[in-house]
Amino acid sequence: MFNIGFCGYNRNEQDYLSIYRQNGSGDYLFLLLSTPFYINQDHQSVTTRPYGCILFSPGKFHHYQAVKTFHNSFMHFTADHDFLSDYNIPLDTVIYPGDYSTINSYLRDIFVESARKYVHHESKIDCLIRQIFIEISRDIIEAKTHADNSTLYARFMNIRLSIISNCDEEWSIEKMCKLVHMEKSQFYSYYLSFFNTTPKADLVNARIEKAKNLLTSEHLLVHQVAEMCGYKNVAHFTRYFKKSTNYTPSEYVKTIRK
Repeated sequence: MFNIGFCGYNRNEQDYLSIYRQNGSGDYLFLLLSTPFYINQDHQSVTTRPYGCILFSPGKFHHYQAVKTFHNSFMHFTADHDFLSDYNIPLDTVIYPGDYSTINSYLRDIFVESARKYVHHESKIDCLIRQIFIEISRDIIEAKTHADNSTLYARFMNIRLSIISNCDEEWSIEKMCKLVHMEKSQFYSYYLSFFNTTPKADLVNARIEKAKNLLTSEHLLVHQVAEMCGYKNVAHFTRYFKKSTNYTPSEYVKTIRK
């Protein structure tokens, strides 16, 4: 379980303020920096961009200074488990999370829970800290995947856009695989790792969204919409549509034309 110590949310201090701790702070320190800072990383000064973060390890020297404006959120905490192996977050290293505002909102909630001490605040804080590290861990994994496979990712993104934009066409898995010269299992593996979904799920979702839009027209019949969305069999179209919306196409039409 995580246990919070001192924490702060959207704190402003004097310009150019420098924090120097020869032996660290005795606990973990997570900093979320909304302004540029100089940070000592591996005995070298690194200038951060806005919206970076760093997790300082306990007992280790850390030194950071605002380039000018000092604005950050932070938390000191301890943990009774090896959370680093759970989330693979590097210590004492500047990271740029994909969603700064979400992480900052978690820090705000931690600050509120810590100050007001609502019922079950310890459990709530534990959950919020886990949420922060889940977000950062996902960003690290996604960034590494894209960096290692940047060219391949671009090719898969083009395929995905083609599927979504031309969902009325026949998209067999064989056709998709040929576009990147891969076997089925390899293609599925990359597609899932890049987009957290399958090509079939993307295709069905695109078709159903297109169908929902077309069904708003009073001049189109259900079988016409099915064909325009790539379904030659109306029964198949109806089954997929109901699975997605909980309505048959005819029922859906009635709900939007009331």
